[in-house]
Amino acid sequence: MSPFGLIRRLFRDSRGVSAVEFALIAPIMILMYLGAAEMSQAYMAQKRATHVASVIADLTTQTTALNQDMVDDIFAAGEHILQPFPVAPLSQRLTSIGRDGEGDTSVLWTRTSGSGEFGPTSSITIPPDVLENNETIIVAEVIYVYNSPIGNLLPTGLQFESIFFLRPRLANSITCC
Repeated sequence: MSPFGLIRRLFRDSRGVSAVEFALIAPIMILMYLGAAEMSQAYMAQKRATHVASVIADLTTQTTALNQDMVDDIFAAGEHILQPFPVAPLSQRLTSIGRDGEGDTSVLWTRTSGSGEFGPTSSITIPPDVLENNETIIVAEVIYVYNSPIGNLLPTGLQFESIFFLRPRLANSITCC
């Protein structure tokens, strides 16, 4: 058999085409699957971090006075909401901001949990029409750094930040230890 006949016969042979196609497509499909799973996990972590901010603000506004044990319990509730994600990269801050009759805004108290880098309380931007004169609001801030279980996909992690503003429900102002 001539070399040209062998080459011609090789090009006509269709056995193994499926295996070659699978070998070419399988890595791409596996990466797409892992990427979709990773995006779903990151989205769930972001939603839980937002829920933590909402809940700690809500729990804080349901009282007239807080002591340190109550604040610790509120922060612990935030950590439980975040489960099954690790709580080590979670940072929480509660701040009470008041505005006097002349329109001057001041921070009445602030408490933090975790090691996240929050900006100074003076840099909290209050949306218009949220805080009127002679009123206070509770500001709940959460920072969560999501680290991928597949470290090569997201080696630096994603930082999610959430902030909630709520008025006290039972009193004009909430005092804290």
